[in-house]
Amino acid sequence: MVQGAHLSGSEAAVHTYRYLINNWFTRRTLSYLSKECEKDGGNRLEVALEMFVGVRKHSCKACHLALLFIKPFLRTSSRSFGSNEEDLKIRFKDPYWRRGLVSVIKGIGWFGVRRPYVPGAPFQVVWNVTKACNLKCKHC
Repeated sequence: MVQGAHLSGSEAAVHTYRYLINNWFTRRTLSYLSKECEKDGGNRLEVALEMFVGVRKHSCKACHLALLFIKPFLRTSSRSFGSNEEDLKIRFKDPYWRRGLVSVIKGIGWFGVRRPYVPGAPFQVVWNVTKACNLKCKHC
């Protein structure tokens, strides 16, 4: 029996996606594209997403390379989820959505696709301050 022959269509797509994303070349490329850009003053992927949605008009070569790398991924992903490129651009005009996607891509670059998923940054931080708090934490 061929490995993966028993998978449904969506399971096969996830299996293929996982195989493509978890290879060393893709992860190293995503890690490189996730670095901060001193010229454009932000994360390269975030700058590329700003270019994609039209919020930013110009970028350095490294950030433009990030745009060229993620543009086909964004188009394919939008079709996979039953959306189109224009809907995606509208959604990612919101900076919180852009930062969320950058965190997901950064996490994949650093850790690969795994269970449980590990993002590049937390999506939500919850602080429980009680009367027992002595305010001696590093962040205080």
